Amino acid sequence: TYSNFNQQAVLDLNEILRDPGMRYLFRTHLEKEFCVENLDVYIEIKKFLKRMTVLKELIESRNITKCNRMKLRSQRPSESNISNTINSALIKQANECLAIAYHIYSSYIVIGAPCQLNIDHDLRESINKVMLHPQSPLSNLFPGAMSVLENELNLDAGKISSNTASTSVPHITLKQPTA
Repeated sequence: TYSNFNQQAVLDLNEILRDPGMRYLFRTHLEKEFCVENLDVYIEIKKFLKRMTVLKELIESRNITKCNRMKLRSQRPSESNISNTINSALIKQANECLAIAYHIYSSYIVIGAPCQLNIDHDLRESINKVMLHPQSPLSNLFPGAMSVLENELNLDAGKISSNTASTSVPHITLKQPTA
């Protein structure tokens, strides 16, 4: 029957993104609709969030190592090597996270970007302030802004709507993070 076919034909977006063949077909569809940048930035943000998770784990490891050294009050050479290795990995990971963040910003967020996203003006401005003035009091909003991008840019039908009735170019509405 039609209802059984219709229920089986509906795929979850996560299933589509996990399967390389389905992702390719989805990308092809988005190219036809002139909105493939939405998928591209989604993938870039996922990479960024994975790197940030590794960075957070390295920071936690460094803090645990520091606590253990404080408890023992003595530092063996092997503990120093572990600490130096963690610090080196921490710096490398932080630099990679910054590089990815600036790539996302310059490719998708900044006005005139090659693949500029159609996002809310206020959100774009808050991201601009954080990216251009990282030492400002607004810098504590950066994780919030990136999490808003991750949560709101899920590319599901609830988040994507047509700009006008005459076009099929999607408009993604992102909410500004609340302080």
